[in-house]
Amino acid sequence: MNVKDDIKIAFVGDSFCAEFPEQEFWTSRKSDMISDYPAWTTMLLEEYNASAIQKGIRGDCLFHACQKLLEVIDDADYVIICVTEPYRLANSSKLPMTINVAEDPESRYFINKEVTASSLMYYKNLMNYEFHRVAQRGIITQMDQLLLEKKKKCIWFPCFYNSISSDRLEKPGNILQEDYRITSGPYGTKPLYEFAELHNPMIPHSNHFSKEQNENMFKLIKDIIDNDLFEARELDMERI
Repeated sequence: MNVKDDIKIAFVGDSFCAEFPEQEFWTSRKSDMISDYPAWTTMLLEEYNASAIQKGIRGDCLFHACQKLLEVIDDADYVIICVTEPYRLANSSKLPMTINVAEDPESRYFINKEVTASSLMYYKNLMNYEFHRVAQRGIITQMDQLLLEKKKKCIWFPCFYNSISSDRLEKPGNILQEDYRITSGPYGTKPLYEFAELHNPMIPHSNHFSKEQNENMFKLIKDIIDNDLFEARELDMERI
C-alpha cells in the first residue's frame, strides 16, 4: 500500500456516514446520541490519519450531498458515497427533510417550523414520487460521470432499497425500466438499511450499525483502499 500523507476523504450522504466524535446533530434527542464504540467513518480517519472534508448529514437528501461534494471534489483523495432514498426534499435552507420529520411535531422545534410546515404541505398535496425517482436517477448519473471524469477513487453504497435502483415504474417504455449501473467505482448491491434492519428495534444512534457491523464496514473499505481496488464492480456486501 502506498497511501500519501494528508489524506482527505469526502463522506457523501446521510446518517449511514454521519457519525463522527465531534459531530453536531440537527436534533438533540437522546435517541440520536453517538454510540459508545467507534463508527466506521471514524475508524477510517484514524487508520489513515486522514481528515474528513465532507461528512454525511442525518436525514439529508442526495441533492444537498451532491452540492457539498462539488465544493470539495478536487481536494478529495477518496469519495465514499452513501446514497439515500429519493423522497427527501431539497430546499433553499439546505435542511434535512424527510416525511418523518415533516410529520413529527418534535422535529419542528429542532429544525425550522416554517420549513417543516411547508414540507408537510408538499408531501400531502404536491408530492410526485415518480418525479423524485427520475430526479434521483439524474443526480446519480451526473455524480457518477463527474467522478469518472475527474478520476476520483470512489465507493458507492445504497442506503435503501430504492436508492440506486429504478424502483421500476409501472408504465411500459419509461426511461427508468432498467437499474442504473455505477461506472466510476465499486458499488454495493444490498442497501445498508438491510443490515441495520437486523436490529429490532433499530439502533437509534447515528449510523444504525452495531459495533461488529462498523468494524466489518471499515474492513471492507480498508481492503479496497489498501489494494487499490477501485474498478467498477459489485461488492460482496455479505461481509458487513
